[in-house]
Amino acid sequence: MVGQLIEVTCQSISYEGYGQVQLYSKVLIASNFFPSEKAIVRIEKIFSKYVFAKVIEIKVKSKYRNETQLDSNSAQLVNLNYDQQIKFKKSYLNFLFLRNFQLTQDVFQDFLTSAKQFNYRNKITYWMNKDFDNRWNFCESIQNTNKFQKEKNSFLASKAIVDFKNSFLKFINSNSGFFDKLKPTKIMINSSRDSQIFVILICDNLVKRDLWKFDFKKLFPSLTNLIINYNNTFFEVYKGKTFVQRIGVNKFNVLNDSFFQVNGPVAKYLFDDLAELISKVNSKSLIDFYCGVGAITIYLATKFPELDFYGYEKNRFAIKIANENVLINKLNPEKIKFLKFDLDKKLNDKVFQDSVIFDPPRAGLSQNLKLLVLNSENVKNIFYISCNPRTLVRDVKEITEKSNFKIKFIKGYDMFPQTHHIETLVWLSREN
Repeated sequence: MVGQLIEVTCQSISYEGYGQVQLYSKVLIASNFFPSEKAIVRIEKIFSKYVFAKVIEIKVKSKYRNETQLDSNSAQLVNLNYDQQIKFKKSYLNFLFLRNFQLTQDVFQDFLTSAKQFNYRNKITYWMNKDFDNRWNFCESIQNTNKFQKEKNSFLASKAIVDFKNSFLKFINSNSGFFDKLKPTKIMINSSRDSQIFVILICDNLVKRDLWKFDFKKLFPSLTNLIINYNNTFFEVYKGKTFVQRIGVNKFNVLNDSFFQVNGPVAKYLFDDLAELISKVNSKSLIDFYCGVGAITIYLATKFPELDFYGYEKNRFAIKIANENVLINKLNPEKIKFLKFDLDKKLNDKVFQDSVIFDPPRAGLSQNLKLLVLNSENVKNIFYISCNPRTLVRDVKEITEKSNFKIKFIKGYDMFPQTHHIETLVWLSREN
């Protein structure tokens, strides 16, 4: 029954990072609960196959539990020893592939750890609402509920973001009348390697630009851009210096809400591995699906200037920025083409080149894109980057079962320390 207190022993960790226990015909899952731990838990919700519970008291602690305890809804593994986090992620990734494919061990590469386990994210999003004291707060959603609580995951954000968001929240509350009119619902804060800050406020109202009579340059020297997103239309209310992200020697404009890798150092390792794989195949051209602002394409084009590159993305703002990034990095625009393309709709197989890169959202590849890969004879190599191993395995399984593509390379990357998420690179090669 909901509200009931029971004593249970954690048996394993689910993919989402929950501790789990077989409880009769259901699986009980709870946050901040690790294998071999015994705890008193309270039943919160009951579903047909799962029971969500909250740990009330830990009776027996795991030897792998960290001494410093942190509370977070978005970092399920934060209280688990980092070596054990990597062991869990590596084991889960290997389990998924070995369960679905007949593979030899030489296909699996060493799992790449992150040098920084905290303060690594260059982008973070908070909900915004008011508390009982009528003060604005940055909040995070409470998992499995429609409720919010004051944010507790600043330990993932870069130090530049942490410093800025604390002072910016004070600024908002010092000018609460103005922001009450604006009705902000979310804030997205981006930081660069040089500690520049770029902010998007998602709002339910719009205040004319000439009413923003704040000296942002003096108040926030690190702030380069403040943009209002109202009804999915962007309004720039402040522009200082140009905000630039960097991976390796490459520079990237990432304005608006375009996707960009949140952990730059780990992303560089992944891009270098991708470049090494591409050097092993005899490609003349390469196409990057879900290219965003062109980070992968431009990084590779710098290393392989002789190849022709094409990038496809349905976000028109991202495509505009990607083409600008070609010029920022002083690359040949005749060799690199970024085009707006709705990847969920029917595609012509003439868009395919002999090597393709997929870096889709967590939902994985669109069915149309998978069908086109299967029906196209042009594609010889697929390089699939994913932050969701389950949709990755689903897509790779469908491709390999319906074609003569074979898995040649699998490598996991800890792009998101303290969370259950796993970044993975897979190389598929078509056999004659």
